[in-house]
Amino acid sequence: MSKKRGFSVKEDESHISVHNGLIGLEFEKAEGGFGLSNIVNMLTGYSFMLPSDEAASLWKADFRDAGGKAYIIDNKVDCKRSYRVEEKSEDTLVINFEWTDIDLGDEKGVINVKVSLTLKRDSALSYWRIKLENHSRKSCLWEIIFPLLENVGATRDDPSHDLLIVPDGWGRIYRDPRKMSPYQATYPGGWNFAMQFLSFCHDYSGLYLAAYDPKAYHKRFIFIPDTYTGTVVKHLPRSSFQLINYPENMGVLQTVYEMPYDVVIGVFRGDWYDASQLYREWVLKNAAWCRRGKLSKRGDVPRWFQEITIWCMPGSPPEPRMDPGDPKYVVSEVLRFREFFDVPIAIHWYNWHKIPFDTDYPEYFPTKEGFKDAVKKLQEFGVRVMPYINGRIFDFNCRSWLLDRAERYCAKESAPRLNAQTLQNYVEFYGSRQKFAVMCPFTEYWQDKVAGIVERLVGEYGVDGVYIDQIAAAPSNLCFDPEHGHPLGGGNYWFSGCEEMLRKARERARERNPEAILTSECNAECFMAYLDAFLTWHSFQGELVPIFPAVYGGWTITFGRSFTMEDLKNPVSFRAKVGQMFIFGAQLGWFNLYEITQDEYKAEAEYLKKLAKYRLLGLKFLLHGRLMRPLKFDTSFPTIDLNWTFIQKTVKVTLPVVMSSVWKADDGTLGIIFTNISETPQLVAFKIDLKDYGFPQGKKYTVSRITEKGKEKIDEYGSTEIQFKDLLPGRDVLMLQIEAN
Repeated sequence: MSKKRGFSVKEDESHISVHNGLIGLEFEKAEGGFGLSNIVNMLTGYSFMLPSDEAASLWKADFRDAGGKAYIIDNKVDCKRSYRVEEKSEDTLVINFEWTDIDLGDEKGVINVKVSLTLKRDSALSYWRIKLENHSRKSCLWEIIFPLLENVGATRDDPSHDLLIVPDGWGRIYRDPRKMSPYQATYPGGWNFAMQFLSFCHDYSGLYLAAYDPKAYHKRFIFIPDTYTGTVVKHLPRSSFQLINYPENMGVLQTVYEMPYDVVIGVFRGDWYDASQLYREWVLKNAAWCRRGKLSKRGDVPRWFQEITIWCMPGSPPEPRMDPGDPKYVVSEVLRFREFFDVPIAIHWYNWHKIPFDTDYPEYFPTKEGFKDAVKKLQEFGVRVMPYINGRIFDFNCRSWLLDRAERYCAKESAPRLNAQTLQNYVEFYGSRQKFAVMCPFTEYWQDKVAGIVERLVGEYGVDGVYIDQIAAAPSNLCFDPEHGHPLGGGNYWFSGCEEMLRKARERARERNPEAILTSECNAECFMAYLDAFLTWHSFQGELVPIFPAVYGGWTITFGRSFTMEDLKNPVSFRAKVGQMFIFGAQLGWFNLYEITQDEYKAEAEYLKKLAKYRLLGLKFLLHGRLMRPLKFDTSFPTIDLNWTFIQKTVKVTLPVVMSSVWKADDGTLGIIFTNISETPQLVAFKIDLKDYGFPQGKKYTVSRITEKGKEKIDEYGSTEIQFKDLLPGRDVLMLQIEAN
C-alpha cells in the first residue's frame, strides 16, 4: 500500500484501489485493461458497481478508414499497459494510465492512449481526461466514448430505491431506472439536457457524473438501463453511463485528440438538490455563459422584463375564416386579459407574418396588415410585445434560398469515414411538412440574416423584443463543410456561432431600443449570456424537480408552459400547472386561454391573479434569490393524480396539493413560499433550523408574512430553530420572510 498525505493507493492480485477517504475508485490491473470496476461512496459506504465476470470498461474509440470501415478499440485491447502515480502537491494526486503500441487493422502500434485521474485531498470529486495519439495513415478518429461505466446498479437492497436524476427541462427524476428506456441527450441541446451533469442515487448515496466544459463542446450523454427480464439466467440490474466525445476535424487524419475539458465522477450524500449544488459550485465560477454575473448585478436585463408576471399568446380566432394572429383580434383579446389581471403582461405573438407558420422561413416580411399599429396600441396599455421567429432553419422552397445561394451556409453532415467525398444537408420538417435546411450558426451569413430580422422588428415595427425559436432547444449538429471556417465535425463552434449570432442580434436591436430583449425555446444553459429568458414550455413529463432553478436561481429567467382548454375544464390541473411554475420561480402563463376571464372560470382566474400579485411581491426571492434546500414537513400533504396533454401524448403526473420552495435573497432574508392548489384548507406545519440555510447562531430572528397589504410580523425567535403551524386556505398563497434582527 502507498499512502500519500491523505491518499491511499493499494494494489492486490487483481485490482488497483485508490481513495482519499471520501471517494474510492477500483481499477482492474494491467492484464485486465485498467477498467473501472467500482466506485465507492465513502461518505455512506455504498458501492455503485456490481462485480462482473467480464473485464471492466473505461473507454472505447471508433476509427474509420476511407471506405467507412470501423476499427473499434477499447481499454481491453491487446497492447502494452502501464500506470504511474504522481503527487502534484500535498493536496493533489494524479494517476496516469497508458495503453501504447495499439494495432489498428494491419497498421502495427499506431495508437497510444493516456487517461489521467486527478484526486484532491478534501474533495469527493475525481477529475478525468483522455488523450489519444494517432499515427495511422489510413484511419481517422471518429468518436471516443469516455468514460464508459458499466455494471452500475443496486449493490444493496432493492433496485427500486435507485433514482436517475437528469437536467431535463426544470429537472426530472426517474425512479427505478431499470424500467425506463435508454436516455440519450446531445449537448448543447435544451430539449432534454439543459446542463452537463446527471446523477444516479440509491437512497441518499449519490453518484455524480458531469462534464466540466466551460466552452460547450458538442457531446452526448447516454444512460442505458438494464431491462433484462429473463428467467433462465438471473442477475441484478446493471446499467451503464457513456459520454461520447467528438474530436475536432473528424473525417481527416488527426495526430492527437486531447479532451479539452474535465469529466467529473464524484459521490455525495443527499438527493437531487445536493447534486445540483455540486454543479452550481463549478458552473457559476467557470462557464463562459456566466461571465455577466447575477441578474441583480449585470444590469443588461431591463427592469420591465424582470417584472413581467403573465405571458399570453394569440388565441384561436372565433371564426374559422379569421387568420391566426389577426392583429384586430389579438388586440381586443389581450387588452381584455390585461384589464382583468392588472399586472405586467406580455404577448408572445405567433403568426404575425403573412406566410403560413413553419413555411418560407426566413422570409417573414411583409407582416399582416395592422401589425405595427397593433403593437403600438398594446404598448399604450402597458402590454409588451415579443413576436416569434425561427433562428435555425431555412425553407428550401423560399425565394431567397436560391437568390442568396443559401445552401453554402447550411450545416452539412458526413458519413463516418476518412475524407468523405460527398456531404449532405441536414433536412427537417414539422407540422407544415415543408422541408427545411438546418443552417450553420458559425457562418456570418446566417448570423447577419437573423440579426437583421430582429433589428427590423424592433426598429421598424417597435416590438419590445424577439423570441428566436429552437436556439436553446434543438441539439447542436456536427457540420463538416470546410468552407465555413470552423473545425470539421466536433468542436464548440455551434455554441460560439449561436452566441455570436445572439450577440449581434441583441446589439443591433438595442441600437434601436436600448431595452429590447431576446428569448428562445427551452433552456440550454450555455446561451444565457445574450438571452434574457428561456421558454420552459416543454417541462412536463414525469417527476419534476427544480434542478435548473437550483443551479441558476438569480442568474437567468424562465417563463411559460403549455396550457390547453382541458386544463380549464379540470380546474385542479390548471392550478397545478401554474402553481408549480410559481413555486419554481418562473414567469407565469403562456396562455391562449382567453376564456379564463369568463364567469365560468372566475375562480381559476382569481387564483392566477393572486399568484401574479405574489410573484411581484416576492421578486427578491423568486427572481433574484437562490433556491435553497426544500423543507421537510412533519406530515405529508395529500396528492392528486393528473393527466396532462403534451404534444399529443398523455403525461401522468402526481403532485402534492401544497407545493413549496425556499429562497435566499441577496439581502440575506429567507423566503418560504407555499401555494395550496386544492379547494380546501391544508395544515402547513414545519420545523427549520436556520443554521442549515447559512444563518448564524446568537441572533434573534423575525418571521413575517408578506401579503398584498404589506409585511405582517408573526413571531420572533431567540435561536435558529423556527417552528410554524397554520392553515392555508384553498387556492391561496403563503409567503413567509425570515430575517435576522
